[in-house]
Amino acid sequence: MVNEIVQGIDDDSTNSLSDKELLNLSIKIEQDANEAKTQGSKDNQTEWTLPGHLKKPDKAREILWKGHLTQFGFSKLKGFQRDAIQAVELGRDTVIIQPTATGESIYYQLPALFEKGSVTVVLCPTISLINSPIESLKNHDINAASVGPVSGGSSLQSTDVADKSSLPPILFITPEYFDKKLKNELVAMEENIKLLVLDEVHKMFDRSSNFRACYDTFKSVKDEFKNTPIMALTATLNDSQLGDLCKNYLRRPVLIRSRVNKRNVKINIENYETVHKKSGKEKWKNVALYIVKTVQSDYAIIYMDFRKDVELLVDSIKEAGYRT
Repeated sequence: MVNEIVQGIDDDSTNSLSDKELLNLSIKIEQDANEAKTQGSKDNQTEWTLPGHLKKPDKAREILWKGHLTQFGFSKLKGFQRDAIQAVELGRDTVIIQPTATGESIYYQLPALFEKGSVTVVLCPTISLINSPIESLKNHDINAASVGPVSGGSSLQSTDVADKSSLPPILFITPEYFDKKLKNELVAMEENIKLLVLDEVHKMFDRSSNFRACYDTFKSVKDEFKNTPIMALTATLNDSQLGDLCKNYLRRPVLIRSRVNKRNVKINIENYETVHKKSGKEKWKNVALYIVKTVQSDYAIIYMDFRKDVELLVDSIKEAGYRT
């Protein structure tokens, strides 16, 4: 152990040291390394704060929250959900990194019901992420709408936003429409905005061919909406992206992050190839046979890039004898 720790120290400087002196030196090196690590952690935390530093909600407030929560069919909040909602009520920016299907939508949907006449603006990168929650909210008799070129659901025109009395408590917009068409109108009515939500915020750091240039303008949002808390939601964000988000897009936010270890779920990563010379569902025949053989009577979730390929693969899996 001593030799491992002092490895790299000049040999001439250690030849004359006794074993005890070497041990003391190794302990000192280890302490210095731990201090450096701790300091690095503190430096990171200057960009955000943790929910343990928040003032706890009083009992009356929690009773009010639970009353609204029944509209969603729930009777109790999880601890991290309570932290997120309290951060919003305190006017704090938040970053929420939670696995999919852990109830992340309640973070902004519940606070949106607390004050009549206020609106929570949610920026979603895809139409499906807009239509699905609108439909779900309406099933719970909660008014929600989209603004801009979004199919399905209840859609308002941008001119309707100026009529504050007609606004629902939750309003969904695509990033492009927000940036190019609606931002100035929303800034003018900021006193009525409860919360600004950046959904799937990891997309802001995806510099692939599908990167959306409007995300570059989001650095100014915290200055344009000076009195409106901003919530960033995602299931995945690396440390570098998190630091960039907290420093350049938000105002020392509250970080709420957890990891889920599902012992009943395993991930298989396998090489496969499609039959390139064939078209249609025949292209995915080899993949379908492999999936059916691997999954057998269990369940599987398959992620693919394109809807057309999903449809072709589903047809191939059905022909291979598996129910999808």
